[in-house]
Amino acid sequence: MPEAFALRWVSWQLFATLTFRSPTRHARHRTVLFTWVRDVAHSCHVHFRRVLWLARYELGRTIGNGHYHLCIAGLPIESVGPAHCRTYEASWWRRGGLAQIESYDRARDGLGYVLKRPNLPSRHVCDGDFRDHQDNDFIPTLSDSLIETMRRRPM
Repeated sequence: MPEAFALRWVSWQLFATLTFRSPTRHARHRTVLFTWVRDVAHSCHVHFRRVLWLARYELGRTIGNGHYHLCIAGLPIESVGPAHCRTYEASWWRRGGLAQIESYDRARDGLGYVLKRPNLPSRHVCDGDFRDHQDNDFIPTLSDSLIETMRRRPM
């Protein structure tokens, strides 16, 4: 996938794991995620459409609570320090549950982690093919701003 390689040039700033407090319906998951990203953008005084992000949803292994892994870019440099990460975690706590947010470390390859093959319950995958296409949250989601940025950048 050339798109995956194109994502490596983005100067990712944050890596986040956003876990839901309790099992909720998938439709609600995406709404809460978008609202949280809007909250982060607002707290940084950046328009939501300027924030670049890539997210993937998966189910927890032990109790099955859903969570997102995200890579985020496009924030002002002064908005990505440890104190800001704690503020973003608190914002997620009010919306969804537990959060772990840290500065992006290329050596840990958060992008590769988000793009890895989805961890689906066995009923979802058969011979390497997705059987239940209603669970599109398991496929990585790119923000509109990231898609537009990729279109403008020559590959």
